[in-house]
Parts: sequence; C-alpha cells; structure tokens
Amino acid sequence: GQPALWLARGRSRFTTETLHTFYVSYYLYTAGIGTYLYARRRYADFEEMTCATLIGYAVSYVGFDLLPLWGPRWALVDAGLLPIEERRLAGYAVTTWINGIQWDGMALKGGAMPSSHTSTGVVFLYWCWRLWGRRGGIPASIIVAGMAVGAVYGRYHYVTDVVAGAALAYAGIVVARRWIRPERRPG
Repeated sequence: GQPALWLARGRSRFTTETLHTFYVSYYLYTAGIGTYLYARRRYADFEEMTCATLIGYAVSYVGFDLLPLWGPRWALVDAGLLPIEERRLAGYAVTTWINGIQWDGMALKGGAMPSSHTSTGVVFLYWCWRLWGRRGGIPASIIVAGMAVGAVYGRYHYVTDVVAGAALAYAGIVVARRWIRPERRPG
C-alpha cells in the first residue's frame, strides 16, 4: 500500500514531467514571495516569512544528519520492493535534469524526513492566502499540492515525510510570528 512504490508505475512521460515540474517549483516560489515582500518594503513580513522558511530548513537539515533516513528511491530498491530498472522515471527536460542530479550527481541517500520541500511549500501557501486571499491562495494550493504529490510520485519522500514537513511549516510559522512580532504574543 506504499504510494511511493505504486504511484509512478505505468504513468505517462507527461504525467511524470508535470509532477516533476511541480516538485521543482519550490525553487522559485519562496524567492518570489520574498522578493515581493521586500520590494513592497514589507520588511517585518519579509522577516517573518524568511524566519519560518529558515526554521523549516534548519530543523530538516539537522534531522537529516541525526536521522539519515533513506527516501523511497533508495530504500524501496534496497528492500527488494522496487526493481532497480524502475528507479529512474521517464519524462522530458525537467525529469532528465532531476535524474541527472539524483542518479548521476550529488544526491545523498539521507534527507527524506521531514520534507523540506513541503515545509517551504506550506510557508509559501500560508503567505499566498495571507497576502491575496482566495485569488492567490487557490493557485498556491494547486502548486503546493502538486509539489507534495510530486515528492511522493518521484519517490523522493514517503507520505509521512510530507506530513511531517507540513507540521514543521506550521510550527515555523507560529514561532516566526511570535519571534518577529512580539506584540502579537498572547497575554
């Protein structure tokens, strides 16, 4: 019943390319929100958003060192659940780029729990809803949902990694709000 095992089986190159595009979209959206806030001189908002994002990365990367849990692309093959010839997914340009990083480049076997992609995505989602309401929140919800599905589909994360990343983002948002804007503290 492991979605990371069966989700990508038998899918088209187009599906793989679409979900990989969602997966790598996180490289753009945090910088985009940060640039937007900074350019509009919303410095406290910029600091709050950046702080929440950095909390996610700091906790994730410390966790990666302390608990170097292998993502499904490694563990499922090692456990004999995924034939080695199925580990690389077929797509187009984005998939080829990701395959180069994952299989021919610098990817590490650890770094799965929690998903820093999801943590960053949920911070982005929060800020889109906060800044633009439904007009920005609905498209952001689609992008972040696509990224989360893409993370499991591409076998980079298990569903539990994605859930943990979302919980980490929530904690980062709460801490950042209280740390950057102490006047909002209750009591």
